[in-house]
Amino acid sequence: MKKRIFGFDLGIASIGWAIVEMEDERINPSDGFLTEGKIVKSGVRIFNVAENPKNGESLAKPRRDKRLSRRLCRRKARRKEAIRNLLIAKGLVGKEDIDRIFMQQIGGDVWDLRVKGLSEKLEKEELARVIFHLGKHRGFKSYRKAEEENDEESGKVLKAIKENRESLGKDETKTLAQVIVERAKNSEDKHKRNYQKINIDKNGKKKTELVYQNSIPRSEIKRELKLIYEKQKQYGIFTEDLYVALAGKGENPKDDDNSENGIMFRHRPVGAVDDMVGYCRFETKEKRAPKEAPSSELFVALSKINNMSVYEDNEKRFLNNDERALLLDLLKKTKTVKYSTISSKIFKDKDIKFADINYKKTVKKDKDGKETKVNPEDEKFYSMSGWHKIKTSLGDAFNKYQENI
Repeated sequence: MKKRIFGFDLGIASIGWAIVEMEDERINPSDGFLTEGKIVKSGVRIFNVAENPKNGESLAKPRRDKRLSRRLCRRKARRKEAIRNLLIAKGLVGKEDIDRIFMQQIGGDVWDLRVKGLSEKLEKEELARVIFHLGKHRGFKSYRKAEEENDEESGKVLKAIKENRESLGKDETKTLAQVIVERAKNSEDKHKRNYQKINIDKNGKKKTELVYQNSIPRSEIKRELKLIYEKQKQYGIFTEDLYVALAGKGENPKDDDNSENGIMFRHRPVGAVDDMVGYCRFETKEKRAPKEAPSSELFVALSKINNMSVYEDNEKRFLNNDERALLLDLLKKTKTVKYSTISSKIFKDKDIKFADINYKKTVKKDKDGKETKVNPEDEKFYSMSGWHKIKTSLGDAFNKYQENI
């Protein structure tokens, strides 16, 4: 009886397909291969990748970024409105006066008022402006630190925050508002979140970059609000119930991961990554393993080793069992394994070439078009990065750990 098997290979820019016709589904028990069959027809359908050809970003990214901006603006507007209503409800300002207070900037520059509130009494209108300003600019909080460190602009913000924190030293009574006011040359410098800096490279070309010198982390805004409250509560204006409504009950300003149930620092809960992990297609009751899990990396490593082929004496072959074992051991001992490393460590006495390397590619061009000679075998084969991170962390205890993998 004839049977037909349809096979599909799905890629991001193509779908490969084949139809295999078989007389009978006979399997050779020694190697697991089907003994009979022929390819009736095969082919591929190629289509454009759904990404920007210049940088590889998704075509949906501009629309997604604008949607996120709209959400941020909407949430910020709601937070500001909630703070205004709270200030009126607590009797700090009158409903008919609140617009006048902000438009006329009662008390002067709000940054100076933030510094003043740490050591002197603030009038009701001045305190209302300080609270509203802190709620409006509540500081930067990182939710995806690894991604943000690699992102060019987010990395600059994190760097500026680190430098600003270092400028405080060990003085627990000083705030970043004081630092910004002290180093500002004029009023405009205090209100700039960033400014453009012009650099000139070695070729004399001007390059503009954004410097985020006034970046403040959210934990410092919390600490500043706490310090202002501790000073102003003695005057009977900044009451405890107002502070709790703003910052939340049991708020610890030094902790970035504390409860944020107050108006000023509330945010939507961050979804757990575990909820987004799908289930394994083979072990249907088990979640898919993380990419850097040792078991995942071991599976990928073994797959790449088993699929590796070389040319020896102009004949193509797969690795034998001894070579596979040596290569796996090399991956476990070396963080990043290149083809050149495999050639020198495993095939040092043999004249071989790797089947999946383009040996014609001996020149590499940089951004300026300058060409440099490269060794084709300097290409990376594989890196068990998660394996080596755990190995470094556990030290001698890793040998016992890997027995269970």
